[in-house]
Amino acid sequence: MVKVSVFIGTSLDGFIAREDGDISWLDSVNKKATPGEDFGFNSFLE
Repeated sequence: MVKVSVFIGTSLDGFIAREDGDISWLDSVNKKATPGEDFGFNSFLE
């Protein structure tokens, strides 16, 4: 049996992209992030 875990950002509607496939909203979010921020990824791995 294979175990798979996924760590991904999504918008409030539960999708990563807009209906047309656009993900440009991630660019504006990334600009606001503190350099080196892991967004809970290390806790997720633990």
